[in-house]
Amino acid sequence: MSFGIVLDVPKEHSQTRSIALLWHMGPVGVKKQAHALFTATRAIQSDTSSGMTIHFDAAFNRRDFKSMASLVVRDQMGVILATKTVLNSNVSTSFAAEAYAGLHSINLGLSMGIHSVTVKGDSRTIIKKCQTSMQDKSVIGAIISDIQKKSEFFQEIRFQFINRIENILAHKIAEEVLRRGEETHLEGEALHHIYVCSEGRWSRLPD
Repeated sequence: MSFGIVLDVPKEHSQTRSIALLWHMGPVGVKKQAHALFTATRAIQSDTSSGMTIHFDAAFNRRDFKSMASLVVRDQMGVILATKTVLNSNVSTSFAAEAYAGLHSINLGLSMGIHSVTVKGDSRTIIKKCQTSMQDKSVIGAIISDIQKKSEFFQEIRFQFINRIENILAHKIAEEVLRRGEETHLEGEALHHIYVCSEGRWSRLPD
């Protein structure tokens, strides 16, 4: 059984407060196979320079050798600040798909001017490789090397393994957007109306 949650946010309420309330409902709704509607009414007023978290995941199409990287940026309170998906071609394995997703999370953090970040993913192998400065000699060594080099541009960066259930939003976005074959990048006002549901569907609703 599924149900929808819609929260109308009065204009006088702050953007941070409104999204935070909705985000806390989101994971509960997903676990119960329910629907959650994230509604943004004004641009997010938040310091994106420090204490950010970027969740990454990837969906892999073995037939076409393509993958979709999914990234979700949250602030210190867990509020979603941005989401992005990136399509990759000529991807040989699911490990390569996850590695590309990790690399894209680094690129996104740098483009947003984040100084201190925790990068979280549910691939233990990729996270372990990113946590070391040693040269990786596997087939994804070149990607890991790029991650290691670009990580030096942050004042502080930490890689953390998390379980799939903790990474469910990034996971569902990756699966759905790969099916559609389209890239997305939402920040601030563009986060208006993000919809997550039990069937794995993810779309922006009309105003």
